[in-house]
Amino acid sequence: MGPTSGRASRWDRDRAMSDQSQGDSAPQPPKTEAWLEAVLESITDGFYALDPAWRFVVFNRAAEAYFGVRREQLLGRSLFDVFPEGRDTNFARLCEAAMSQGEAASLQAPSRRRPERTVELKITPMRSGGIAVVLTDVPDREVAEARRRLMVNELNHRVKNSLATVQAIATHSLRGPEVSDAARERLKARLMALARANDVLVDDGWRGATLGDVAAQVAAPYGGADPLRFALEGPEVRLRPELAVAVTLALHELATNAAVRRSERGGRKGGADVVAHG
Repeated sequence: MGPTSGRASRWDRDRAMSDQSQGDSAPQPPKTEAWLEAVLESITDGFYALDPAWRFVVFNRAAEAYFGVRREQLLGRSLFDVFPEGRDTNFARLCEAAMSQGEAASLQAPSRRRPERTVELKITPMRSGGIAVVLTDVPDREVAEARRRLMVNELNHRVKNSLATVQAIATHSLRGPEVSDAARERLKARLMALARANDVLVDDGWRGATLGDVAAQVAAPYGGADPLRFALEGPEVRLRPELAVAVTLALHELATNAAVRRSERGGRKGGADVVAHG
């Protein structure tokens, strides 16, 4: 037991000395504040933090670049003393909710200080009190896409109003006995076909439509969901907006004629095929 015990003791003693030596030279994790500062200085988003008294306590390099000020000019000062234009805004209300109620929020808005830029603001309450705000530039393509969608929706609204006005004028103008009910109904149906063409184009931002979508919209009032009434087949054919409108009206006339022929046969079974060839 003596020799074995001696070897074990020396091994334990050597291991302890080695562990102590490694511990003295092992890298130590950075202090939390230094680590956090390094992270915040490396990101491209603007970041600042406010204490419960609304004073700036953190202001990173990206925020300096965005606002055009140095952090030394802001730290310790109140948010709305520095940026009074921010008072009574949706941003201020969201900050207040985050500060007093712990509610995180985000919003996109044109920059008040730099109107040519749109920013996304993320407001987050901090566990230690106060709030953190992250500013991110919204890419130009996203801004352009949002504007395009807004314009398309406005165009859709105006087109539908115009078609409704035309329909009202036509109905009033053709009210006399010299115009048959059938003629009035045909005109109304054609205007409705135009409206359906507009709906198809709006779905794709007025960039065009597929022949299948156009045909399906035209067939819908005539039982287009019934495969025994209408058959749509063929490769996907992309139509320009102006061509989509013309094809809608042409298919409407064909569908109307098919419905009339079916009615003349006493409602007996019959259908129509729309076949596209690539």
